[in-house]
Amino acid sequence: QELSSCSSNDGRAIISLVLEAPSVVMSRAILQLLDECLILDAQTRRLAPEFGWDTEGYISRAFYKKLKGDCHWCLAKVAEDSHEAEHAACAYKEACVIAAELLYASHPLRLSCSLSYSAFLNSQLHDCEAACDHARNAFEDAVGDSCTPEGRYKESCCLMRVL
Repeated sequence: QELSSCSSNDGRAIISLVLEAPSVVMSRAILQLLDECLILDAQTRRLAPEFGWDTEGYISRAFYKKLKGDCHWCLAKVAEDSHEAEHAACAYKEACVIAAELLYASHPLRLSCSLSYSAFLNSQLHDCEAACDHARNAFEDAVGDSCTPEGRYKESCCLMRVL
C-alpha cells in the first residue's frame, strides 16, 4: 500500500534497496567470517590435506584477502562508500603481495588477484592508468613465466586473456 503511494522514482529506489539488501547482508556476513575465523586460521594452521594446499595456509590467506576485497568492493558499490572502497583496495593489495611472494607468476590465484584489483581500480576508483599498469605488469610477468604446470595452463590462459 505504501509503495503505491510513492512516486515512481521513490518506488524504483525502494525496489533497488530491496534487491541490494541481500548482497549487503551476505557481504557483511562473509567479512565477519573472514576476519574472525578464516584469515586468522590460515595464518596459524595448515589447511586439511584434502584441499591440496600444503603451503602453511599462505595460498588460502591470499584467497581470503581477495575475497575480502570483493566483499568490501560490493559494499562500496552498493553504498557508494569511500571507506569501504579503501578497505577493498587494502585487501586487494595484500592479496596481490601475498600471491606474488608465494606463487609463480602464471598461477591462477595470483592472476585472479591481479585481475580483481585491476578491475577495482578501473571500475570503482576510476583510475584507468593504474588499472592498466597493474594488469599489464601481471600479464607480462605471467608471459615470462615458464613454470606453469600443464594442469593449470588452461585456467591461466583464460585469466591472461581477460587481463
